[in-house]
Amino acid sequence: MTAHIKARIVRDFAKGFAELKGLIKRPYHDSVIRRAVILLALVVPAFAANMLIHYGAAALLAPDQFGVFYVANAISNVLFSGSLVLNMVFTRYLVSVEL
Repeated sequence: MTAHIKARIVRDFAKGFAELKGLIKRPYHDSVIRRAVILLALVVPAFAANMLIHYGAAALLAPDQFGVFYVANAISNVLFSGSLVLNMVFTRYLVSVEL
C-alpha cells in the first residue's frame, strides 16, 4: 500500500468516526430508533443475566429445590413490579417540580 492510500483510509475512517460521534451526541428524545436502541441496550443484558441465573439454578438444584427457587423469583418479580411503576411516577413528579 502506498502512503497516499493509507492516508486516504485514515482520513475516511476519521470522517466516519466524526459522523458517528455527531450522531451519538444528538439528542435522543426526538428519535424513536435511538430511544429503542437505548432501551434494548439496557434490557438485553438484564434479560441475559436473568436467563443465566435460571439456567445455572436448573443445573445446580434438584427439581423440587428449583421449583421453590422459581416460585420465589416469580413472587419477587410480581412484588417489585409495583415499585417500578411507583419509581416512574415519582420520577415524572420530580421532573415537573421547579426548584
